[in-house]
Amino acid sequence: MASIRDDGFDEPPPVYRPPSPAPTYRTVDIQPSHPPPTARQPQPQPQRIPSAPSTRNTPVQPQSKHKGSLSPTAQLFRQAIEESDVKQLHSHLNRGIDANLILDDETLSRPLHLAVAVPDSSVTGEIFRLLLTHGADATLANAKGYAPIHLAAGYNNALAVEHLVKLGRADPDSLSQSGLTALQIAAEFGHLAVLNTLIKLGAKIENHAPPASRDLAHTTPPKDAGSNPEGKKKKPTKTSPLYRAAANAHLNIVTALLNARANPWSPDEHGRTLLHHASRNAWPDLVRFLLTASSDVALRNVARVDNVGATALHGAAKGGDVEILSLLLGFADLRGMVNKAMRKGFTALHIASHFGHAPAVRLLLEHGADVALRRDHRMTPLHVAVQGETDKSDPDRDLLVALIDAGVDLHALDDGGRTAVDLALVLGKAGVAVFLVERGATVSEDLRSDARLKRYWGLGVRGWPSRP
Repeated sequence: MASIRDDGFDEPPPVYRPPSPAPTYRTVDIQPSHPPPTARQPQPQPQRIPSAPSTRNTPVQPQSKHKGSLSPTAQLFRQAIEESDVKQLHSHLNRGIDANLILDDETLSRPLHLAVAVPDSSVTGEIFRLLLTHGADATLANAKGYAPIHLAAGYNNALAVEHLVKLGRADPDSLSQSGLTALQIAAEFGHLAVLNTLIKLGAKIENHAPPASRDLAHTTPPKDAGSNPEGKKKKPTKTSPLYRAAANAHLNIVTALLNARANPWSPDEHGRTLLHHASRNAWPDLVRFLLTASSDVALRNVARVDNVGATALHGAAKGGDVEILSLLLGFADLRGMVNKAMRKGFTALHIASHFGHAPAVRLLLEHGADVALRRDHRMTPLHVAVQGETDKSDPDRDLLVALIDAGVDLHALDDGGRTAVDLALVLGKAGVAVFLVERGATVSEDLRSDARLKRYWGLGVRGWPSRP
């Protein structure tokens, strides 16, 4: 829904421990959704994110393209790396082959770029030791501006990250050409092993992309991002590792970062705190933890709005999670937050109605949600319920009953002069229109005379006109 404005809280972040019987997130590793590619298969590059200049660190820059095709010796050198053939690799390096030789004209991949993409094996450490001791430069970038440590984070190669930092003296906080750190990449793709390794090596937990990239938007990896680090191109953004993990629903990564003292109170570029994300992602245990950190902090978090005026309650209403709504309403009632509207007039009741969450609607009504409040275009919760998440889906009848029983005005007009039953007719939802007419709604004169609605006449419903 939006972008960042509010300042963070000053309180130090608490330590979060996942409840029993949840796994110990420090030891859980996320595996790719597809098997890792074999050594002979071409390897994809990490997620491409348009470049943004750095104002803090100097990002690595790609070198000029290597001209000409690979020589037979270079081809054998590349094959030795991709097949983890330590003997052949040692032989090539001892004969003086350049450890920084470009081995792919298109991607500008060098030996270390290829090595980080090879699945871990018993000889992985020896391969990196050989390359690095023979002069391989861990700071050189490929054509997309990624140094080996960024690629290793994308491939979830924790051992490679460790060798690059310890032997290759790679900076764990170095920026790619697009302004990303390895920790941000690992957090976004849910690569816990790499994330824990980077934290152990001293990577900065709150390291954001450079200020110059503040106008960038968020990236979301595809479903198979674990095996394809490049992922689907989206608009990139300045987002801390904590919020990259939260936005992609990686609860174990969020837990690891909280345990490493990441700050959950500072808002992201959309103005959302971790409570917003936990509510939207249906993480009740994390919501409970954040709300019990301290009553004052909890109140401020529940009341905090993002860049479109949404609170955590709005996010929970979208997901329809009754447990989280109950937790939030226990605090929100203290400040009358249940009827707080976003910038376009949406209350939590509008949102729950729009997405068809009948239990959530009933809970909100029990806590004082007002069915008479209008959003933009003067739509009541009944209007948005009839419209639904998609114009083709019929709303839950229990949801409609809950709104009607709560006293929603069946004759209320939106700014187009339409009642909820008029809207149902326009959207082709005859069953909904009939249901509302049976409950006392009437059809406007304009719609009764609309030739496009002839198919609705004569349905035999009480109070329904037989003809326009």
